[in-house]
Amino acid sequence: MGSVLRIVLVSANILLALFIFQNGFLLKRQEISSKSSCSDAHAQPGQPCWMTQQYKRIILILVDALRYDFLIPIDEQKSKNSNSPEWFYKGQMKQVGKLIKSGKASIGTLLADPPTTTLQRLKALTTGTLPTFIDAGDNFSPDATVNEDNFIYQAAQLGKNVTLLGDDTWLSLFPNQFSKSAAYDSFDINDLNSVDDKIAPKLEEEIKSSDSSSIIIAHFLGVDHCGHKFGPSHPVMADTLRKVRTS
Repeated sequence: MGSVLRIVLVSANILLALFIFQNGFLLKRQEISSKSSCSDAHAQPGQPCWMTQQYKRIILILVDALRYDFLIPIDEQKSKNSNSPEWFYKGQMKQVGKLIKSGKASIGTLLADPPTTTLQRLKALTTGTLPTFIDAGDNFSPDATVNEDNFIYQAAQLGKNVTLLGDDTWLSLFPNQFSKSAAYDSFDINDLNSVDDKIAPKLEEEIKSSDSSSIIIAHFLGVDHCGHKFGPSHPVMADTLRKVRTS
């Protein structure tokens, strides 16, 4: 009788643990499909719906897996010691360090809730929502379209053109919403260079073009793929970061 009771108690504990895990870790969320419109702003006649436009163009450059400490300049002593693990990823983007010291740029940290896979983080950046672990399956879903309000949709509603260069995950999230695109496969971690090599000249060309889009998104993958294959403390990471600096 005692052994049966123990089995029942163990089974009950397992079921309770699974219930707590599912409700605390595998959170579900409800998507709000309604979109903001001009009428929501309650603007006076003749006034713009939203804030007055301050810039003619936005260039959003995403360097996948570019950690905060990759941008921090390494101290003088460690910069001379190539055997230090930090040498391979700190201080390699010297141009960024110069911009920060001159006051023309600043760096900060974004604390990303898991899951930190690309698709979920792009959803968070474009919609302002918090993805959940259950959304991780969307990375392999044939239909991962974002149905919530997002800045890509709002740009289109305002008649703005959006150009995409780089990671093809964006096309899964926002199909038929880019006026121009040059997207490439993002799952080949052995490919450290080809995507970045292709989009760097296209980005320069798009910026200089008289027919340039109002929003340009360039998503570089080399650092992410290098991190997966070699880790941060590797000579290839130093080369990849220096390459991003000059892209």
